[in-house]
Amino acid sequence: MSIINNLFKGKEKGIGLFPFFPYKPKAGRISNANTFYDRSVYFAKALDKRASVVSSIELYALKPNGEIDEETQKLLDEPSDLLTGDDLGFLMQLYYDLYGAYYLYKETEKGKVVKLHLLDPTRIEMKFDLEGNLAYFQDKNKKTQSYTPDEIIFEYRPNPNDIKEPVGILNEGARDVLRTEIELREYQKKIAGSGGRINGVFSFDTEKGLSKEQITQLKEAYAKQIEEARDSDAGQMPFFLGGKASFMDLNRSPQEIQYLQSQQAVLEEVSTITGVPKTILSSFDDIKFSNAEEARKTFLAETIKPIVRKRIATLNQYLAPEGIEIVSEDIIPEDMEEKRKTLETANNISALTTNEKREALGYDEMPGHDEILAPMGLMPLSKERNNEEST
Repeated sequence: MSIINNLFKGKEKGIGLFPFFPYKPKAGRISNANTFYDRSVYFAKALDKRASVVSSIELYALKPNGEIDEETQKLLDEPSDLLTGDDLGFLMQLYYDLYGAYYLYKETEKGKVVKLHLLDPTRIEMKFDLEGNLAYFQDKNKKTQSYTPDEIIFEYRPNPNDIKEPVGILNEGARDVLRTEIELREYQKKIAGSGGRINGVFSFDTEKGLSKEQITQLKEAYAKQIEEARDSDAGQMPFFLGGKASFMDLNRSPQEIQYLQSQQAVLEEVSTITGVPKTILSSFDDIKFSNAEEARKTFLAETIKPIVRKRIATLNQYLAPEGIEIVSEDIIPEDMEEKRKTLETANNISALTTNEKREALGYDEMPGHDEILAPMGLMPLSKERNNEEST
């Protein structure tokens, strides 16, 4: 949250304002996506991971001859005085996930875009004409402030119930999951704050029972001995009582165990909602490296690649000048082990030339090595049969 709360203070044109709610409502009343982001550990981590990976992918503005277009590339790398390209990409994705849209204002000089400013998505509203065409963007807080479609780069996730309204990543079912996580955390907080759950009960065998004064004295004595135990080297001490007394240990109820274990279920639900594997959201304890690596590849292929493809299409439509194409680096890294096995198999069956093998390994070609080399004595099976028939 530091990148959000510390960097964005401005209010002009809604630029850089991240809505923040300092109060802590009960989980059952929470409905704002940004409040879930503030209070849900798993959800915040999942969205940060999505945004971090998307913003880390390099974008290039290319001319038809393959060279970099410097002006457009500078906008991608240094969009404004406040944000780097990575910062802007991070917040664009975060806004898109939380609110279903992001909006960039294009500052121009002499007809050329010179800076990109991120607008507050909670203040921008799309306005349509009678034919359903996008007419302009309205600032909800400043009715006199509006933007033409040519001034804005935007991307939004249409609401199935109203395609003109953006919708974030959370539906009501997902909100219920996050409310559960917050309630679980509040439960744990209350348990810790009250000194822990009831682990046992002292029972005294008396005819009349204990008086209030006696119970108070026992509590004080118990508290004092607990302090002595904390200060002792052993960390524990026996508790001495007068009279006939017994201690009954209280185990956790099945309901309580189920309640606490539901935290793991929340993690799985958040993983489903955001497309971020559990191995990325949680620790790697008891997880095989091969499984974690496969989960990472799936995350890049199934979650990140579609996001980047749509982002590229948006930038090409609203930012790239005519004749310039914005592309991204390869999102899914090459599987070197799989490549090694393929080359080894191809070599064993004499399927590649020496230069083809060198090219696959990243080496330059060598003159005169464009022939496939095969072991001596190999011949087609049909030729051998023809020789037998002739004899």
